[in-house]
Order: sequence, then C-alpha cells, then structure tokens
Amino acid sequence: MNLIKALKVMSIKRKLMLIMMATSGTAIFLMALLVVINQAINSQHAIEQQLITLADVLGSRSTGALTFDDPDTGEEILNGLVLKSNVVYAVIEHANGEPFAMFGSAATSSEYQSSQLVSLWGDLFVNRIQVSRDIYLDKERIGQIRIVSTLDALYKDLLSYLFFLAIISVFCFAVIFFFCAQLQKLISIPILNLQKTMNIVSTKKDYSLRVKSREENELKSLIEGFNHMLEQIQIRDNQLAKNSIHLEEIAAVRSQQLSSANEKRILWLESMARFLKHELKNSSVGIKTSLDLIERRSTEKKKVDVYIARARKSMMAMNALLQSAGEASHLEASLYKESQERLDLGKIVLGHIDSYSLIYPDIFMHTDCQLGLNIAGNEMRLMQLLDKLVSNAVEHCDAHAPIDIRVKRLDGMVQLIVADKGDALPEDKMAIFDLFVSFRTAERQTDDNFGLGLYVVKLIVESHGGQVKAYDPEHGKGAIIEVTLPLINDN
Repeated sequence: MNLIKALKVMSIKRKLMLIMMATSGTAIFLMALLVVINQAINSQHAIEQQLITLADVLGSRSTGALTFDDPDTGEEILNGLVLKSNVVYAVIEHANGEPFAMFGSAATSSEYQSSQLVSLWGDLFVNRIQVSRDIYLDKERIGQIRIVSTLDALYKDLLSYLFFLAIISVFCFAVIFFFCAQLQKLISIPILNLQKTMNIVSTKKDYSLRVKSREENELKSLIEGFNHMLEQIQIRDNQLAKNSIHLEEIAAVRSQQLSSANEKRILWLESMARFLKHELKNSSVGIKTSLDLIERRSTEKKKVDVYIARARKSMMAMNALLQSAGEASHLEASLYKESQERLDLGKIVLGHIDSYSLIYPDIFMHTDCQLGLNIAGNEMRLMQLLDKLVSNAVEHCDAHAPIDIRVKRLDGMVQLIVADKGDALPEDKMAIFDLFVSFRTAERQTDDNFGLGLYVVKLIVESHGGQVKAYDPEHGKGAIIEVTLPLINDN
C-alpha cells in the first residue's frame, strides 16, 4: 500500500522513468538468468563428457589387471588421476560389484561409497559429479569403473561469467537510462507544458495563453482541446466584459435619467401642491367673503339660506380636498428622503392591535404575527400604512365581521396581510391603489372620502422596496390586501 501511495504522488517524469527502467531491468535480469542457467548446464555436460572419456580410457587399460586379478596394476592405473585436480574418488569394481582398485583417501572412499547422486541439479548444488562406465573384454562385462569429480572449475567459470554479465548489465542499464531519460521527454514535456500553462491561467486569469505542441498523437488532441477551452473562455470573458461595460453605461444613464426625472417629479408635485393650495385658498377666501356679505345684506333670508348652506358645504369639501391633495403630494415628495432602520414588523403590528380595539370596539381583530422578521423601514410610515389598511378594512367589512391581520415569512420576504369580510373588490383590483379612486358603495360613502387611503399605502410600500396587491378570498366575500416587503437576512 505504501508503494502504491508513493507511486500516486510521484511526478509523471519519474513514473515514466520507473516504468521503462523496471521493464528493461526485468528483461535484462531474465535474459541473464537464462544465459547463466544455459552456461551452467553446458559446462556440467562438458565436464561429464570429459569424465566419461577418461573413464573409458582407464577402463580399457585395466582389462588386463582385472583378467589376471592384479589389484596393484589397477591402482597404478587409477593413480594417473592425480593429475586431475578435480577428481576426488575413483574405483574399479569386479562384475559382481566388489571393489578391485581405488583412488582417493579412505575417508573419501567411504563417503562416496555410502552416497549416490544422479540428479543434474543435485550434482550442481552438492559440488560433485559422478560417472560410471562398464569394462568389457571380448564383449563380456568384466567390471566397471566409477569416477567422482568436484565442480570447482565449473563454479569458477560461472563466477567469471557472472562478473562479465554484471558488467554488461550495468553498461546496458546505463545505456537504457540515457535513452529513457531522452525518450520520456516525448510524453512528459508536453504534459508539463500543459500543467505550467494551466497554473499560470489559474493564477493570473490570463486566458489568452496557448500551449504550443508539435505532437501528432493523443497528446495533440489533449492540447488542442485545452487551447480550444481557453479560447472559448477568453471569448466569453471578452463578451462579458463588453456587456458589463455596456450595462454599466446604460445603468449610469438610466440612473441619472431616473434621478433627474424623480427630482423633477418631486419638484413638480411640491410646486403643484403649493400652487393649488395658494390658488384654492384665495378662491375659498373670496367665496367665504361673498357668502358672508350675502348673508348680512340679504332681506330674503329664507330664500338664500339654502344656497348659502350649499356654498359653505362645497367650500368645506374643497378645503378638505385641497388639504388631502397637499398631504398626498407632500408625502410622495418626502418618502424617499426619510431615513430607515432595522425593524421587527410583527412586533410593530402587535404593539398597535390594542389601540385598534379601543378605536373600533365593535370589530373583532384576529392576529397571527410571526416575530423576528426584520425589515428596513421607517416606523412612523409603517404605522401610517397599518392605520390605512385597518381603516379601509373596517369601512368595507360587514357589521361585527372579524378582520384578520397576519405577518409571516415567505421566500425571503415578509408578508403583511389584512383581510375583511365585506364588500367585494372591483374587476380591476389594482385600480383601488390609484389617486382619488374610491369604490365605496353609496351607503358607505362619506363627504371626506377622496380615495387617498390605499394610494398612500402604495406610496409607503414602494418607498420601502416592496409591493402591494389585492385579491378575493377563496371562500366567501370580502377582500384581502397583501403587502410584501424585503426581509433582512441575518446570515
């Protein structure tokens, strides 16, 4: 496992060198092993053939000694083996197996007489080899000769041969290492260049770089694919940069236009409010003065009372309308200039429920407000928004019908819902939020109702970055006003 772990963290250059050297080394080792085995077998056969030839010669010379039963002559013949330093034991035996003449010490004789060895590899490992040849006279077997020799000469030759092979192997390894060091570059250099370029691109985010390659194989496809990927990323980044600059320019122009238009709109609203207030005030003063004079100088008081009352009523309505329009214009002009802070909408709603119970004692208000839903807003304006919504629900709901007020979280937003059971909404539901629009029935209409309540709600909601909408309940009659404001994420 440690070897596999080490190979995993090894560089590709070293992996290639290791693979090539391990393959070549294994081939050289197996070749050297086979050559040594072949040399050992051939040398052993050569020694065996020499001993056989020597045994045949000595056996032919000892026929006379065996025939005339002359052991001294037989030993004299065997003593000629003293010139063969590897021969340690020899014996001439009668046909019945009894020793006739021996060569070697008594201990050596007893050792080789008590053991027999006929295996090729056994001979090689115990450092001796034995041959036996029959002795014939006129095609009649009269005895046999056995010669035992050591393999010291074979071992000496093998050591010399192994030393020679070691030198050749080292030289081969050096040559192979040189060629492997050069050949591995064909694979490692393109991959290392690819890695180097990838690191530069990853660090500097410079997608204009390209990997150069002269390969005509799989590495070429890999490098071309990498270059194509960089090209696509560069094209995408250039396009994104152009689009970003273009969008920034458009956003700056639009922002400037909107800011300018908003400022002009606010100035126009303020000017209009001042103008209307001034002009209508002057007109109302004239009407009031004229009415007072008519009332003082008229001799037919009963006839003009009706007209005077009607004029006064119209003047009061005009003053109320003027006052409401001025307040709406001032509100729209000042909303976006007011500061906002972090507020818990559920806490604000719950804090004002008791006051609504005192103001509308005949109306039951059911509340379900989730706490901890923070928004960025102006508390005074949020209280004004809630007052308008509750007042609108009270005016439209049936007698003693409950009003449902809920605050909950939904998809990263905070919802404030005020629902009543009363008058149905018109077909164009968003029209109820327009200026000077009222959809009250005749029995609910009052003189001071100019359709400003829900318009003020819309202004306050939009100044807080939210939306307001109205829709019918799923069951029964009535209306649901839903205000959605951005939630401040504490994370």
